[in-house]
Amino acid sequence: MLADNQPGATNIMPADLNADGHVDYFATRGHGRGVLWFKGPDFNLIEIDPEILAPHSLDLADLDNDGDLDAITCSKDPVGVAAWYENNSKGLFTKHIIDRNQGSYDTRTIDMDSDGDLDVLIAGHTSNNVVWYENPLDREKTSTSARHFLGNWALKQPDGTAGWMMLSMSDGKLKGEYWAVGGGRALTDIVVEDGKLLFTRKIRAGKPEFNGGPPTGERVAVRYTAKVDGDALKLAQH
Repeated sequence: MLADNQPGATNIMPADLNADGHVDYFATRGHGRGVLWFKGPDFNLIEIDPEILAPHSLDLADLDNDGDLDAITCSKDPVGVAAWYENNSKGLFTKHIIDRNQGSYDTRTIDMDSDGDLDVLIAGHTSNNVVWYENPLDREKTSTSARHFLGNWALKQPDGTAGWMMLSMSDGKLKGEYWAVGGGRALTDIVVEDGKLLFTRKIRAGKPEFNGGPPTGERVAVRYTAKVDGDALKLAQH
């Protein structure tokens, strides 16, 4: 048994909430009061928000694109709040109110507007509605913050050929894949400095077998700088 004396418990989800390699559990008392988590491996109960009324729905997702899991919940009836809890990557949560007087039966997160962050869907139960809340996360891609380079990018390469890049965040680190003539490659040593993205990619040296084809030589590591140019990233070799 994880815990007793939990009146109105409705939701529980497993996740590593503090990045220590152990499974934890995030839970809500949807027919009572309170949001809490159980810290693994001993599953000690930690109250996050003991006062929230009837947090009936629950979803875990990275709402601020910082590489850890946050939580979203909403009260059962339109007398409470919809709120999300920002994780600091160590299992310390900060509450943010999304809306008031909104009920819920279920909550989901999805990128509704294709802007690279997760928005919130709520099936309103006694509110008699279905609503979505746009994530206000600043997505201005010229920012120096690493998160603003997340997503899919068309590339303007130094040789004029087309390419494509996908960047994501995993365990607090940038991960990337790069596709161009000759196939795809994982990126390494990805950092953001002074508003520019820097990364290393292995490419083949030498002349192509045919006009427009890929080079045929050995792969060598090349360092690139990428900066935002319209809706694409413009690359330059170091």
